[in-house]
Amino acid sequence: MCEEPDFFAENYTDYYDDVLGKELDPEGVVQARREEVVFIRKMKVWEEVDRPRDKTVLKGKWVDTNKGDEVHPRYRSRYIGKEIKRGSKGALVADFFAAMPPLSSFKLLLTLAMVDRFYGADGTFRSRTDPWYLMFIDMKRAHFVSDTTRELYIELPDEVKRPGEDKVGRLLRSLYGTRDAAANWEKTIRKVMENLGFVCAMGPPCNFLHAKRNLRYTVHGDNFVTLGLILELKKFAQELKSRWMIEERGIFGPPELRCLGTIYETPEPHLEVD
Repeated sequence: MCEEPDFFAENYTDYYDDVLGKELDPEGVVQARREEVVFIRKMKVWEEVDRPRDKTVLKGKWVDTNKGDEVHPRYRSRYIGKEIKRGSKGALVADFFAAMPPLSSFKLLLTLAMVDRFYGADGTFRSRTDPWYLMFIDMKRAHFVSDTTRELYIELPDEVKRPGEDKVGRLLRSLYGTRDAAANWEKTIRKVMENLGFVCAMGPPCNFLHAKRNLRYTVHGDNFVTLGLILELKKFAQELKSRWMIEERGIFGPPELRCLGTIYETPEPHLEVD
């Protein structure tokens, strides 16, 4: 079990949503921050060390948001590193670059979900009888599963600092706000997917194919959209769940299903998307 961090809510008076600017309930924010620190310790994102004399220590910042609404609040807090971009040297830009899939990637999956005939991975024209479905998965704490590739130090949150000590965090995992966090996550995805038998696309490295299982997916940040037969989709979700913390947001396909809180009716032979 991870040690529960000490929090000092009395040091704070007002909290505001960093996206909407609305005032947030202090108790809810403190609880969300507490949960985040527990996750950080559980996943060993950093180790506490004495402040180095010859190293730069990044400043940190809490980002608090309400992912719900005022009636049904769902507070989320993330502790991020404030690694400010300085210059744009070519080698550094390449090292920190992380691709995002074009909208056409998602459109292609939607198209394949609707047609009865398609070109297979071997280039032959095929027909199918069993329906294909789209599965939506959210990855939780995506950056925390990626090892850091640089020596980085960050100021600890005020809530966990102990009186009389001058400790900082030496990053062991990628942290939100560091320049290579997204690139490290992209490398982690590719390594795991190739171990599962997927092949990365020659174009955007966010698209993958498993020809034997007839699975196709695209990943946008920490959101996976996968196309395939229902049994293969369920198996794929279990494979991801055994490695990462994920949330299955829904499966989309005939004849009717619930996805992201909305019921979609999909009368043959097409799908309707809100």
